[in-house]
Formats: sequence, C-alpha cells, structure tokens
Amino acid sequence: MVVAVNLASEFSKDQSIAYLAIKTKKREEEWYESAAEVVKASFRCASNRNSIIKRYKTMLALRKKIFNFKRKSQLNSLMDITSAEMLYDLQHKLEEKLLATKTLICEVPNLEQRCLNMKKTQEFLDQKIDKVVQQQKIISGLVDVGMH
Repeated sequence: MVVAVNLASEFSKDQSIAYLAIKTKKREEEWYESAAEVVKASFRCASNRNSIIKRYKTMLALRKKIFNFKRKSQLNSLMDITSAEMLYDLQHKLEEKLLATKTLICEVPNLEQRCLNMKKTQEFLDQKIDKVVQQQKIISGLVDVGMH
C-alpha cells in the first residue's frame, strides 16, 4: 500500500484517483478469484471418491485456498481502512497548512501598515531629535559666550 500511495502521489489529482481506483478494483478481482478457488476446491473435495491419500491432498489444497482467501479478506479490509484514514489525515493536514498560509498572507498587509506607522513615528522622532540638537547648540553657544 505504501508503494501504491507513493506512485499515486506522483500523479496529478485525477490520475491518482484513477490509479487508486484501478488498484482497488484489481484487489477486489483477486479477492473474487480467491473465493472462486475455494468453491472449486470444495467441489473437488466433495466429489473426490479416490483413495484416502488423494482425498487428503485435496483437503490440504482446500485448506490452502481457504487460508489465502481469509488472508486476502483481512488485507483488503485493512487497506480500505488505512486508505480512508490516510485521506482523512491528509485532508486535515492540508486544512491546517492552508489556514497557516492564509494567516501569513493576511499578516503581510498588516506588516506593511505597521512598517508605514513605524516610518512615520521615526520621522516624528527625527524632527524632535533635530529640535533637541538645535536647542543644545543654542544652549552650548550661550554657555560658550557666557564663559568668555
């Protein structure tokens, strides 16, 4: 399933949906074939009137077919649950990332406005500093004149 998801992730959205649908259909067909093999082996076992050794071999073949069928049934159920869970997790991760991206995009205009406000404040402070420097020059000039 991991390989299938990796291959499906290399496709476009429509291609990956089609790929996963084909893989699911193929898995389903293999499951039906396995069920048919169990039925065939059951008929062989029931119609076998040969020696005890031949009947034993057909019983072993039937047990093997039943085991394969059960294994495929379990794998199919696990894969279906896993696919649904993976899609659910991917959807939530995408939603979280989209919300984070939206937040960043919405903060960019606010950042620009904040920078403009800071620039205005800086210009205001520059003017005040210039006045303080001028007053300091005047005071230092008076002090210099008064000392002489």
